[in-house]
Amino acid sequence: MIIASVGKDVSKLCFDVHMLLGDKEYKRQFANNMSGLSACLKWLDSFEVDQFNIVFEPTGRYSELLANYFSNRSKYRLFQENPRKISEYRKTIDFRSVDDQRAARVLALYADERATRPERYKLRQFEPKTKAQLALRDVGVRLRGLYKRKNALENHLECGLVDKCIIRDTKAELKSVEKEIAKTLKYAKSIINQDPQLKEDVRRLDTIVGIGELTAII
Repeated sequence: MIIASVGKDVSKLCFDVHMLLGDKEYKRQFANNMSGLSACLKWLDSFEVDQFNIVFEPTGRYSELLANYFSNRSKYRLFQENPRKISEYRKTIDFRSVDDQRAARVLALYADERATRPERYKLRQFEPKTKAQLALRDVGVRLRGLYKRKNALENHLECGLVDKCIIRDTKAELKSVEKEIAKTLKYAKSIINQDPQLKEDVRRLDTIVGIGELTAII
């Protein structure tokens, strides 16, 4: 079986690819959109390879498009690795300065060393988020924004406002934000209750001392 080790460093506008195949190395850069992903797939498929082991670091929604695009293709095994582990690995191979292409090479070297033995290195293959997980992530973004606004309004009221009109409007806005928080939390719970895995994850987190229901949700 011919196996290629691939590192993909993903940013907002583009992603860098570095591939180790036998004793040769190849590198390209593609736009981080559907056209770029299609071009990357076509380029990789031009090599006589039975399996591609791909390692990438999570960069939020920027890496999600790429990961979902390749995850359902049989020749491609994707591994999303913790940036802290990649940083520690980079130190062991003496990579002191890193740009996007060098970062992709580090990920390719990491894949070459560890992706062929994922159990030993506790590498887990990437699994696309479910619809419920994606929805809950958006809820988390909404809640963090609402709580940030709530804290700001409370600080305004505690800073010594004297104008009655401003105080009245600030209190009214605070009350409105608190209603939105309650509504959004209720929606979050409905999402969680419809997904057995999410429900179990939140239940486990909620049992940890210092982690309340809100923290477990967002």
